[in-house]
Amino acid sequence: MKLSRLLHLNQRHVQGTYLAVLLTILALGAGWWLKSSVNNQFQNFTDKGVNASIPAKWLVRSGLASDELVFSANPPLDINYRFEVELLPVTPGGKITDLVINRNYTSGQNLHYYRVNDQNTTQVQGKSAYQVSYSYIKTDTPTNIPIVIKGTNFYIPFGDKILLVTLENSEASYEESLPQFNAFLAKITYTGGGLP
Repeated sequence: MKLSRLLHLNQRHVQGTYLAVLLTILALGAGWWLKSSVNNQFQNFTDKGVNASIPAKWLVRSGLASDELVFSANPPLDINYRFEVELLPVTPGGKITDLVINRNYTSGQNLHYYRVNDQNTTQVQGKSAYQVSYSYIKTDTPTNIPIVIKGTNFYIPFGDKILLVTLENSEASYEESLPQFNAFLAKITYTGGGLP
């Protein structure tokens, strides 16, 4: 009698464990689905001849009409994670590497411990482009604790203009932001206009 009761209680315990595992798996699956659906939503943005698909609900700041900045976008709760697009003029007879050297020099003057990690030619949407990976120390944080920012600039030529597309994020989160940035980079277009 006691043995059958123990077996019955053990069977109920096992069933309860199976139910808890099943509910946990369902909750994890629903959370993953929700995160994926939010991360895969985009809003279209067009300014100065640049068309881009920016992650939905991101904060977008447009540049002034005379400014080289087309826009800068970041998630509402993460000021370190941002996409930025600039439209730069090319001087007649100038090379893209001249612009890259000048930009690296200016960044070295303005950012704490700015360092170029790597630079090379690459392909973006079938176009020859130039890529610069860099890092620097950001000291003006809300917590006043400096953090390492890692970034990549893509210089993409379009006739007499260069589209400069930038990804920046904290070093700790940089790698996980690459898939979303690569999707953004793959869809960005320039149709002309912008800077005189």
